[in-house]
Amino acid sequence: MKKFSFLLFLVFFVAEVSAQKTSAYFSGRALDRTKNKDFAGALRDYNASLELDSENSYLYINRGTLKARYLRDFKGALLDFNKAIELKPSEASAYYNRGELKRNFQDYMGAMQDYSKVIEIRPDFALAYYNRGGLKYMIGDLEGACYDWKKASNLGNKSAKKWLEKYCD
Repeated sequence: MKKFSFLLFLVFFVAEVSAQKTSAYFSGRALDRTKNKDFAGALRDYNASLELDSENSYLYINRGTLKARYLRDFKGALLDFNKAIELKPSEASAYYNRGELKRNFQDYMGAMQDYSKVIEIRPDFALAYYNRGGLKYMIGDLEGACYDWKKASNLGNKSAKKWLEKYCD
């Protein structure tokens, strides 16, 4: 009986390790396919990877980015970023990507909320300050825009410095 229990444990252990490698294999291949502009193949691989590892927030972020940037599937991208946030609410890149998507579709308040969440999680995320500053400028909050651009500039964002010089004292 001990031999059988050990063998059963070994089979489950090997199956679990094998599934992890398979998910990593598919996600790695999806990245390679994206670099080679095989976007449909990359999407198939992300889908396969997520079938094996549906709790991996980074897979949703990567698939969402693929959908938004290359496949123009913005609704699908938004669903993926939302799922990533649901799985890992402390992941700044999921909020940032969702904020970019919202900004591109003129949901400026929603984008600003996402950029603010990024800054809350990662106060050193210069691009979130820079983009939030641009949105504040668009809605007429020059003081808030200048604050964000100054912060972004201090964190090394060169574009923010140009906006500071142009619009702020």
